[in-house]
Amino acid sequence: MSKLSPIFARIKERVVKLSRRERILIAVASVTVLVAGIGFWSYTPNLPTLSPITLTKSGVRASLRTKWVDGQSRYMLTIRPMRGTEARFDDVLRSDSGFGFDVYLHDSDGFQVCKGSPDSFAPSREVGDDGKYSRLEIEGDFFCGRSKLTRTAGWSVNYNFPSLPVNTPAASQSPPPVESVPSPQHLATKANAKAAPSLTLPKAVPPNVKVATLTGADFFSGNVETLADGSYRITKSAEKQAVIAWQPSDKLQIECPDDQCVITDSRTGTSVHVKKTD
Repeated sequence: MSKLSPIFARIKERVVKLSRRERILIAVASVTVLVAGIGFWSYTPNLPTLSPITLTKSGVRASLRTKWVDGQSRYMLTIRPMRGTEARFDDVLRSDSGFGFDVYLHDSDGFQVCKGSPDSFAPSREVGDDGKYSRLEIEGDFFCGRSKLTRTAGWSVNYNFPSLPVNTPAASQSPPPVESVPSPQHLATKANAKAAPSLTLPKAVPPNVKVATLTGADFFSGNVETLADGSYRITKSAEKQAVIAWQPSDKLQIECPDDQCVITDSRTGTSVHVKKTD
């Protein structure tokens, strides 16, 4: 401390010798730096609205919300069961079987800009009106700068979650038809129907083409999910833009002459080259 005393004495002597104008300038500069620091810390970037993702393999739908809190970005990942998987979803949450979700943010070119870090405490589970678990919520942080967050244009998720089979009600069996002797009027009507001109039927799908229902398509990762035919991944980057116009429940025609397949959206008429992933 004795060695620093002369230094402090010289600083004090220098401050005393400052003119009134110099003291005012120093005070203004200090206040400006303080205000700028507070403004930078309290600035809230505009985070984009992110569309939900359907995780077909597990029969759930995921949505992501982000919020800027105390100088960092918080996120909440919400998992809900798809229609027909509610009972199995409740069983999985009650059994507390191991599951996990890793969240990633991407820019408009599909490159990863940030990875989420989930909180250490257990996810929250919400009970519906029927007394069963209807929603799973996982909170966490994105440890990346403001500039990266404001470049976010989409997101993806890697997950470990049990498969939830869809429960479809059993088809009711109708009684066998009762045989009856046709009346003369019925025979005349049938003859007239045969003489009527034939209707033009819709073009049949070739036998080597499968038809599936689209449940989700991700422009950034190139993943295409179908209801009954599993998952595919687009192999040509230039074709990823085509799936932006695709919508869930679109009918897809899938043709696989070899290990490379071509998927055509029947509504838009656009096609992409894909490879089976499961």
